[in-house]
Amino acid sequence: MKVELHLPENVVVKGALYTTTDPAYLVQDMLEIDLPNGITIDVGWYPESDPAGSFQVVVFRDHWDNQLREPFETKSIEDVTREVKRLAEEYQNRTVTLPCSATSISSFKPPQSEKGFDLQLAAA
Repeated sequence: MKVELHLPENVVVKGALYTTTDPAYLVQDMLEIDLPNGITIDVGWYPESDPAGSFQVVVFRDHWDNQLREPFETKSIEDVTREVKRLAEEYQNRTVTLPCSATSISSFKPPQSEKGFDLQLAAA
C-alpha cells in the first residue's frame, strides 16, 4: 500500500513509499523530493531488494556529493515517513538574506554558504 506523505505544496515528488517488504519495492531509487531551493530529500533501500536492509534518507543540495547532514537509517516505514515530513518542513524555506549597499552587490563574491541555506543579497 502506498504511503500518503502530506508534504508542502511547493515540492516535486518522484516515486513513493510503500508499506511492504516485497523485495520488488525495496529499491535504492524509491523516493525523491525536490524542494524549490535546490535541496533534495532522497529515500532508498540498502542493500537493494534485501529484506534485511533498511531505508536510508539523504538530504543534499544540487548533487549527491553535497550532503547537508548525516544519512538517517531505519527499518521502520513509520519512522522514515515521519523523518521525510520533518525534513521537508525544515528545509523548504532555508534562505538567508544579507543587507548590503548596491555598490557592494556588484563586487560581492559570496562565501561558501552554510550548509542547507541559500544566500540572497538585498540592497539597503
